[in-house]
Amino acid sequence: MEHLLTSSRGQDVFHICLTSPYSLDRPPFAGADFVVLIINNDPDISADDQYALSLALVRAGCRYAVCIGHNCSTWDDSVDYANMEVDPELTDSKFVMTTWHESDTPDQIANFFLNCTTFDDNVFTNFLILSVGPNDKLLADITRQCTVA
Repeated sequence: MEHLLTSSRGQDVFHICLTSPYSLDRPPFAGADFVVLIINNDPDISADDQYALSLALVRAGCRYAVCIGHNCSTWDDSVDYANMEVDPELTDSKFVMTTWHESDTPDQIANFFLNCTTFDDNVFTNFLILSVGPNDKLLADITRQCTVA
């Protein structure tokens, strides 16, 4: 996991880029709650791999998933299903919020990721950008926007 930046509001943003075969070997943030921005750069990722990553994120402490890129609405659904598997009662203390942003610009995505993912009493300090497959240009655009969000 690589530290990318500290936002203008003091939020630390980290990055992990996964390549096929996709696996999240170690939980980020040692199991503490976090917000993830899933950037799906692989239009051919299998539904099984997508679900395995979603399940790993939820089990690791993901509490909010912002999904962009190829088939981003299916990532939103995948994280929702993983949340239901891990916590069938959907208890407030473990609930995972999800959103997908099919046509938002990098500045809109960065703003939402850092400034609009607080809910109920949940104020997050851990932020992860998870690239599923590389896309250096998109990552650079979002990173640049996160510095001013």
